[in-house]
Amino acid sequence: MSLNYVYFAEVNEACKRTLNEEIIHLRKELDDCQPEITSREAELVRLRTAHADSKRQLAQALRTVDLLRRELNEKVKSETETLCKKHKNRQSDVQRLTNHLHQLERLAAEESRKHQEDVEKLNELNKRLLELELQVKREHAVAERVN
Repeated sequence: MSLNYVYFAEVNEACKRTLNEEIIHLRKELDDCQPEITSREAELVRLRTAHADSKRQLAQALRTVDLLRRELNEKVKSETETLCKKHKNRQSDVQRLTNHLHQLERLAAEESRKHQEDVEKLNELNKRLLELELQVKREHAVAERVN
């Protein structure tokens, strides 16, 4: 058994040396990688900060866009209402002026009709006057013949 013990002790020592060498090698690799790890951790912190700043800026931009959209919608609504009122007022003005024009056309037609009647009466009176003048001349002629 002592031979086995020596053998196991030697194997155990060899394993310890191998493990110690592996530990030393891994520590050296860790030490070699440490600047890169530190740099990447710093970059990660910088990127997280930039990401948080970008999220805040995006949120602010979205709030601004929403505010501007609401303002634009209000302005469009207000302008639409104003244009509708102007359109209704113009329609009312057009209707009022159209009614007034029709009234003036009726008055003009009535005046034209009255004028035509007056012209016809005047023509009848002139005709009657001529007939009376002719009758007076005839009566004068008859009276002169009788005298």
